[in-house]
Amino acid sequence: MDSEINSEIKKALTQLQVSGFIARFRQARFRQTQIPEIFGGTSVVETNGIKVYKGSFSISFENQRWIVRLPGEGQLIQEQEEISLPNAVSTVEFFYNKPHKN
Repeated sequence: MDSEINSEIKKALTQLQVSGFIARFRQARFRQTQIPEIFGGTSVVETNGIKVYKGSFSISFENQRWIVRLPGEGQLIQEQEEISLPNAVSTVEFFYNKPHKN
């Protein structure tokens, strides 16, 4: 499964970058567990040495499902569960009105 996820993640990162996103991968810690996560945004601004993503998003693999997190009103975060990583990438593209490119 690990190599399958790594291959999927590489494809997802490429797709997001082709669609105009800045996207990165990391192994995030969540409740004592390492989870794969893609995060980024439509642009990045560096202020006082801190990178801040505008148009931010994250896609993480938790409990055998892909979770997309997008900004909501105020400090609220919208979460959407997807059955596959390509579907999660499409959700991010649709949210930011970025056309899907092959």
